[in-house]
Amino acid sequence: MGDFAETGSTRGAADLRPRNVRVLAIVGSDRSGSTVLDNVLGGIPGVFSAGEVRYLWQRGLVERRLCGCGVEIPDCPVWSRVIAGVPAATMDSSALLPALAMLRTRHLATPAMPVLGRGHRDRLAALADRVAPLYHALGSVTDAEVIVDSSKRPTWARLLALMDGVDVRIVHLIRDPRAVAHSRKRFKLQLDTRERRAMSVNRPATSALYWTAWNLAATGLRRRLPYLRLRYEDVMADPVATVDAICHFAGVDGRHPDLGPSGVVLRMTHTVSGNPSRFRQGPVELRVDNAWRSEQSRGDRLIVGALTAPLSRIYGYGRSVGGEDGG
Repeated sequence: MGDFAETGSTRGAADLRPRNVRVLAIVGSDRSGSTVLDNVLGGIPGVFSAGEVRYLWQRGLVERRLCGCGVEIPDCPVWSRVIAGVPAATMDSSALLPALAMLRTRHLATPAMPVLGRGHRDRLAALADRVAPLYHALGSVTDAEVIVDSSKRPTWARLLALMDGVDVRIVHLIRDPRAVAHSRKRFKLQLDTRERRAMSVNRPATSALYWTAWNLAATGLRRRLPYLRLRYEDVMADPVATVDAICHFAGVDGRHPDLGPSGVVLRMTHTVSGNPSRFRQGPVELRVDNAWRSEQSRGDRLIVGALTAPLSRIYGYGRSVGGEDGG
């Protein structure tokens, strides 16, 4: 089985009180299957699927995009109670969005810089103090044992790790970089905006560089946080065993009532942003998307292979750069 590397009900706003909360942070690159994993985990009793929480302020509050339940985030029966139960400073988009810029990819290495690092870490700690009430409120409103946050960015996981009363556990989800680059190049419609618009696309070289940066930084989190590494391909090959392993890692006793060896019944979620697949409900087949093998050009494959080696080989994705073997 796979590449493991392990180092409910809702309450009203009047009942909200600070409480310790466990957050299972899915970290890795875009198009690695984080949305479907988030949605599957949300079907386990005691687990709340929150989606990409890092986008709550811009996409949820400013742009008023749809929650996974199909209602605009500020009007969602769950998120509206969460928002009402936290300090106004936590939800102040005009103040938070500029501060969140320090979590962009260009700042992956900033905390380690001798001159800039100290000031960056101090600002990060202050930001963590402002955002932490959101997770405490999520725990209180949903009464969940575990909140799944599929924000993916290692910088966001670092922010979570600085929050008082938040027990962060990392699920590092990896996918073949050739598949990721192919997916990032394909046209796909957003389904959470009033007007239907395309999701952003990247050139293969750009996708490969981001894949390397994000996964390398995610691997570094194992030095400071509980860490479980999974490959998307192994999750799809044996979802029952994988989800059981995640539950054990997260300290969850329950099991998904509708998860089988090749499919799952998905329920409505209250996810913030993510792949359009977060709106899917009902029976869903779980299988590896290998469209890249037949659709990706040899040139794109060679570019991605060259830019992601040797990290891709460390994760088990083939012995030859640009080869056909996928792991």
